Formats: sequence, structure tokens, C-alpha cells
Amino acid sequence: RLRQLSQDGIYMYGCGGVKVTPVINNNEIHDASRHGIYYDVYDSGSQMNGTIAQNTIHHTSQYGIYLVFRYARGTTSTVYVTDNEIYQTGSSSGFAGIYVSEYRNSTAVYVSGNHIHDNAGYGIYVSESSYDGVYAEISDNQINGNGNTGIYLYGASLNPVVTLNRIYENYRGIYCYSGNYEGDFYYNDIHDNSGRVID
Repeated sequence: RLRQLSQDGIYMYGCGGVKVTPVINNNEIHDASRHGIYYDVYDSGSQMNGTIAQNTIHHTSQYGIYLVFRYARGTTSTVYVTDNEIYQTGSSSGFAGIYVSEYRNSTAVYVSGNHIHDNAGYGIYVSESSYDGVYAEISDNQINGNGNTGIYLYGASLNPVVTLNRIYENYRGIYCYSGNYEGDFYYNDIHDNSGRVID
């Protein structure tokens, strides 16, 4: 158990062409002044392939799980975020239970089987630049009671697969912001959100 933390619960940083494969399983992380789990991949050739599974993350001031991939061109990082419970994160509606950010990097993220609920901001937020891009597969998650959108997708060429999620009692169900958008959305159960189902 990691608790009463002045920074992040777990912080992983990869740069200078390093290639690492962290596995972060079966932790309880709470009362962190920043993020519960923070991945930061930076610099050309750097790669972080890992699994974040079966953790309970709650009462963090910023993000529950924060994944940042930037300037690591020439490689693809792949991360699996599965079977975590994330709740009561974020001090405002701009934060998220799970946040994925890509800038000039190639990234694949698989988010499945998580229960993301009662956070101040978004349930899941995926943001990509107009360069190498993110492949995001978001499936079989329960996302409810969040103060902002259940799943927010932002990117110039983001092509996600969003399926079998239960999204309810959030401000909005799914929001897609993109200039050139394609994606697969099917078999999601979206109901009782304050705003639109899909925007």
C-alpha cells in the first residue's frame, strides 16, 4: 500500500533510448498530491511496454493513471491497463481517472476491465498529436459517476476501438474531437448521462 504521498504513487521515466517493461500489479495507491501511477516516455528510441493491472487508486489530487509518450520516435510503446479500480481522483473537472497523451510518438494502449467511477473529471481521456499517433482500444470498462465525460477522445487522426463499455451517470457519455476522424464504436451501454450520448 502506498499512501500519504507528497508526489506520485509510482513514477516510471524512460529516456535516452532506454527500453523497459514495467509490470505494476496489485497495489493500493491513495492520498497522493499528484498522480497515482505516472509513465513518462521521452526521447528518440525510448520505449516502455508494460502492464498496469489490478490496482486500486483513489484520492489523488491529479490523475489516477497518467501515461505520457513524447518525442520517442522510431519505436512503438505498448501498455495494457486492465482490471484496475480508480475513483475519487482529480481536484477539478480537467483531470481524469486514466489519461493518455502522445506527442510525436507511436503508442498502442489497451484499456480494459477497469472500474472508473466518481472522479472529479473525465473517466478516460486519450489525446494524440498529428504525428505518429495512438492506437487506443477501450473495452469492457465500467465508467460511471464522473464529473466530466466518460470517454474523451482528442486527436487529428485517432482511430480508436471502443466496445462493450458501460458508461452511465457521467456529465457526457463519449466525446470525439478530431479534424479527420475514424473509429469503431459498438456494443457500448450508454445511458443516464447528463449531456449527449456521443458527441
